[in-house]
Order: sequence, then structure tokens, then C-alpha cells
Amino acid sequence: MSGIWWERGEARVRKYSAATTGTRTVVRVEIEVTDHHALGYLLASIQREVAEQEPAPEKPPARQAQAKRIAQQSGVLMLPHFKGGQQ
Repeated sequence: MSGIWWERGEARVRKYSAATTGTRTVVRVEIEVTDHHALGYLLASIQREVAEQEPAPEKPPARQAQAKRIAQQSGVLMLPHFKGGQQ
């Protein structure tokens, strides 16, 4: 388990919220910092946590990108398009 720490009086939580979509929840925390040294320490702590995270799983390709990739792999069948029903 990880944590981010600061001394009382150097920073405080202004507001926080959470939003859930499907099975994932995003928590947003807004921190007000009054001391520039505390700000540097806080940002360095956050950067260390980010560096230690496992990479996010790859997202499945969007349908359009997937269709384009399949078309490039299999060779595109070029069919002529005639306007107005002409052949």
C-alpha cells in the first residue's frame, strides 16, 4: 500500500470527488499547498508513486482501427463505384 504524506499546516485538501464508470472508479483530490518546499516534496512523492506503478493494460483497438488493420493485412478488394446506376 502506498501513501502521500504532508505536515499539518503545509497543505490541506480543498475538495475531492469520485466518479465510477463500469468497474472503474476515478478519485480526484485537490490539495492546496502553502509552502513551496512542501509542494516539491508532495510532487516528488507523487512522481515516485507513478514511476512504481505497473503499466496500464493495453486497450483493445477501436473498431475502425481494427477494420483498417485487417484490410491492410488481407489486401483490399478494390471495387469500382458508379454514380447513378451506370455500369
